[in-house]
Amino acid sequence: MAPLSDRKHQELLNGPTLKIIVGSGVNYSEFRVPMKLLSHYSSVFKGYIDKGVIFIEFENGYPEIMRYVLEYLCRGFLGTIPRFPTPSLNLLRVYFLAEKLDVGEIRHEIMNRFAADLAFDPMALGVQELRYIYNHFEENTPIRKLAAKWPAYAVLQKLVDSVRYIVLFGEIPKFALDFVMGVRDGRVAWMRGRRFFVNPTCQYHEYADTRFCGYGNREDGLGETIPDIVVRPGSASHGANGVPNNRGAPGRRRNRNNRNKNPPQNRAVPQPMSSAMPAGHRGLH
Repeated sequence: MAPLSDRKHQELLNGPTLKIIVGSGVNYSEFRVPMKLLSHYSSVFKGYIDKGVIFIEFENGYPEIMRYVLEYLCRGFLGTIPRFPTPSLNLLRVYFLAEKLDVGEIRHEIMNRFAADLAFDPMALGVQELRYIYNHFEENTPIRKLAAKWPAYAVLQKLVDSVRYIVLFGEIPKFALDFVMGVRDGRVAWMRGRRFFVNPTCQYHEYADTRFCGYGNREDGLGETIPDIVVRPGSASHGANGVPNNRGAPGRRRNRNNRNKNPPQNRAVPQPMSSAMPAGHRGLH
């Protein structure tokens, strides 16, 4: 999503604000954000405009995660994702909150960043991350689909020792089933010369509203590796409908058009308020 113009941004800042309370139990933070701005980016908030307040139950508080999401809503571009306590888990927490708030662009960006992390560290989707995904996301979500295939792919490619995942077999039966089926499907795909693991950011984006996706141009025995080139849908590596063609430019390159050359710098970002949570608020579940 392109950054808002200064004039449009000022228009969205006018009017009443919505109080957003984020947290779990006694750990929570409050934010006040203009209602017009929230409604512009996400339909979730429209039902709360008359109430003036919304409570979002989010494990362990993590106000910095909410602050990051609100920063995106206010500025219109993505900044640095909080890196504490663990980078991969924080990516998942941002994805989880973006899914609750129905902000598709952030979900797409998280998929891109996960792909980039996996290109350098196959265990970026490790035991903690897999446990979080299987406990928080439904089977039909893009991040869950990625988690269902990556471990088997990583083991078959000898990127990761299967011993790493044993602890999850008894803890999460569905993961064990996905892993066994993934290994089977991977071996069948290998023998038949078919792709088993395809580019996660192209495969698992919801193309109805995505703006960017990653595209990997290298192939191994099981399919495309994690993408290291980012292009716009409709460019040389994509068809008119945004689906990648079977070609791509060699080398590690990125489309500079995806960068915000002159992003706004001085726009206010919501900050936590007091820690007094009013009683009687219904959470967003």
